[in-house]
Amino acid sequence: MADNLTQSDPNHHKDLALQAEDAHDYQTGAATSVLQPTSLSPIIWTPRFIIIFFLLLVIGLSGASILIRGWLNEYYPAGWVLTAYTVLNLGGWISVSKYARSPWVRLGGTFGCLWAILMGFAFALSMFPIDLDTIMLAHATAAASSALLGSFICLSIARTPLRHWDRTFFLLAPIAGGILATVLFLRTPDKMQSFLLLEEYIATVELWLCTAIWWLRSSCWRTQAGPAFLLGIAPVIQIMLTQPMNSNSESVFFFSQVMLLSLLLGALRILQCELRH
Repeated sequence: MADNLTQSDPNHHKDLALQAEDAHDYQTGAATSVLQPTSLSPIIWTPRFIIIFFLLLVIGLSGASILIRGWLNEYYPAGWVLTAYTVLNLGGWISVSKYARSPWVRLGGTFGCLWAILMGFAFALSMFPIDLDTIMLAHATAAASSALLGSFICLSIARTPLRHWDRTFFLLAPIAGGILATVLFLRTPDKMQSFLLLEEYIATVELWLCTAIWWLRSSCWRTQAGPAFLLGIAPVIQIMLTQPMNSNSESVFFFSQVMLLSLLLGALRILQCELRH
């Protein structure tokens, strides 16, 4: 009996020592957990692109209202301001073409550069009210609409899975656009029918197709929601303004700047996506 007691005493002392160490570790861990939130507060990092994006948005909208004041005071014509916006867009599309990893995005950026050059040419022509310039203005606007449509087709295909509806859309969209342009032209009185009018109808249909490419395809909203909204709303604004280069009112001048700003922000969003991948 005594031998059993002497043998159990060391084990008993070991158990007590382990319990004391566990209690000490528990108290130390509790104290650490209490002090840790106060000493190591979580840091919230805001992505750099979000800050740049919203700064450009705020500066662009604020600058548009300021530029309207200067235009009303006849400090400069509206065409110079819109031409400057297209130069910024040209720089954005050049960056997209340069840093694009996808060949579709590179081709879309090339069409975007062509659109910016044609629109800048159209805005510059709008400051010279000559009959010949009116014809060249119509040709430049129609060509710019075609370039924008080509750019949007390429950009919407890149990094977007082509599902059954996407293939059906690209099959039916040209047919529906051709029928719509023909119907609009045939419903025009014979005295008003001309090649320039047909060209204007084709350009308008192309702008509607530019928006439809982004907004009527759910795959674009899933994979490229930002470009789908920013790039898709620009043709709608242009259609509502009829011809933004004829900036003869405050609302037309303002929304023309908004249209160009949305295209610039859309190009920057695509550039950010390409740099991230």
